Amino acid sequence: MKRTILTALCACIVFLAGPSWSFQDVRKVSRIEFRGLKYLSKYEIVSRVEMRVVQGGFIINMGSLNNVLGSMPMVQSFRVAEDNGGVVVAVVEREPAFIFAVQRSKHVLPFEVDEYFRVLSVGRVHDDERPVIIIHDDDLVDGDLSRRVKNFAGYLRYVEDRQPVFFRELSEISIVEPEHVSFMLRNRATRFYVAPGESSMDSVKRLVSYFDAVQYYPKVARIFGDMAVTK
Repeated sequence: MKRTILTALCACIVFLAGPSWSFQDVRKVSRIEFRGLKYLSKYEIVSRVEMRVVQGGFIINMGSLNNVLGSMPMVQSFRVAEDNGGVVVAVVEREPAFIFAVQRSKHVLPFEVDEYFRVLSVGRVHDDERPVIIIHDDDLVDGDLSRRVKNFAGYLRYVEDRQPVFFRELSEISIVEPEHVSFMLRNRATRFYVAPGESSMDSVKRLVSYFDAVQYYPKVARIFGDMAVTK
């Protein structure tokens, strides 16, 4: 993997750690409440915050809480307020637009990006209703996704807008091999192979509809225009 993208990806999961109680705003609070979380979990945030459980509540480093929230790419904005002895954190999250995974030997490293292809998370998928797009290491060019990947992402946007129900059925898409695109759908055993092109998803959709009707799912289906070979 390109060194620059590794640096950018790793930066997304490195957070400030280690106690520095002597010069921080440390308070005892009765509770910590988060509002607005859709993708992030409360644990994902508080596990990085300098705090400890005490009788009747928590001792929390407020500076650490603000630093953690400000360092998380998934967090677009936040507001911390006191409420009746507790702390309420209102969070506005960034929306994952695509989930990519870089193929490395037999393993893959997933990462989420927003609509501008900015990395939001690495190694953890927050939006499991979107398909994972597996790409080749060579698709990372000078720390950025290749034009080929971005063009394919644009095509997926078109599919999602035009066929949202079918799009939500997609679980995995691989564009590692330039000569074909492969698809997996939720709760189906078949891997579909089709030549890349504007009609590729339509071909898969028609064949899936047929398999669903007859309740037959071969291991592999290779689509050639209006024909398919299964095994």
